[in-house]
Parts: sequence; structure tokens; C-alpha cells
Amino acid sequence: MGPGFDPLAVHKKKEGFQNRNSSFFVTNHTLHMKELVQLYKKTFHTEPTKIEKLKGAGSNRVYYRLFGQSQSVIGVVGESLTENESFIYLAQHFEKQKLNTPILFSVSDDKKRYLQEDLGDTSLFDYIRQGRESGSFSEKELKILEKTIRQLAHFQHKAAENLDFSNCYPQAEFDSRTIFWDLNYFKYNFLKTTGLEIDEPALESD
Repeated sequence: MGPGFDPLAVHKKKEGFQNRNSSFFVTNHTLHMKELVQLYKKTFHTEPTKIEKLKGAGSNRVYYRLFGQSQSVIGVVGESLTENESFIYLAQHFEKQKLNTPILFSVSDDKKRYLQEDLGDTSLFDYIRQGRESGSFSEKELKILEKTIRQLAHFQHKAAENLDFSNCYPQAEFDSRTIFWDLNYFKYNFLKTTGLEIDEPALESD
């Protein structure tokens, strides 16, 4: 099944709380992998040949790439049942609307794990790296940005058709409170980490 974590190799020389915390992390990681393997076997009737843990992406969900003989899939572990149910509903709705989103292959009985289509490692942010860093975007980068913006507009309208907004997480309406959540997330998880001097009163006024 490929390499897993060696509990003895993780912070071996540490003691006290950090050791206990590391052991908890290793136990959770191993449990997640076993549960995803069971879901993979149930879905594809074979075992994955290898599993890789992926970096997180702005949430508490844990991501893995499970490799098979001919393809790989993404395994997701999320402890928030409400959030998972929202994601599952939206993924299935987007597929019905024929929108370009990862296909949801299967969901565990407790809805805490699911397998979805693997679209690779390259994000739009990575794709336009040269332009971001140089300040001058190539024709290729500009075309993909234009295509993305057009797709976002199409997605906004098409996704809303027959959508039950009560299934949206954390709430059905993107109101002022939700906007402030996003702005505070941006402030504390991006701006504060840059080390730049920030005029917080002016920022709040904006």
C-alpha cells in the first residue's frame, strides 16, 4: 500500500506534551488512511497502490492522494458533518448542472470521508506565477485568466438553477456578516503573516 508514518520517527527525541501531541497526530493519520483505503476498496473493488498526504487548503479538512493502477483520486477527511453534507450536496448538484468541478465518486456511511476526482497539482495561482512575480503577464496567462473569469460568471448563474440554498455552508445567504468573516480571515491569515505595517482602523473603514 506504500509507505506510511513511522510513529517512532516522529519527534522521537521530544518529550512531554509535544510527544503526546505527535502520537495523537500519527494515530489520526494512520486511522484516516485505513478508513480511506476501506472506502477506496468499496468503491473501486481493489486496494490503492500508494497514498500521499497533501497540504491543506484553508480548512480543517485533511487531503490524501490515493493511487490506483490507472488513475489517482483525492481522499478527503472532514470532521464537520454539517460542512461535509453541504459539500456533498453541492458537488452532486454541480455535476447535474454539468459544471466543471471534480466528480464525487463515493461517500462513507458517516459522511466524514469521501473520494473525488483528482485534477492534479497545478492551481490557477501557480499557473500564473511568472506574471504574478514579474508584474507582466504572458499572453498564455492572460488567456487562462480571461477564460477563468468567463467560467466564473457562467458558474454563478448555472449553479443557482434549482439550487436549494438552505444546503449552503455556513449559511444560505452571503450577507454582511459572512463578508466580514471573509475579510477577517484575509486580515489574520494573510495580511498579518506578511509582516507589513497595517493601518487597522483604515482597513476596517474600507
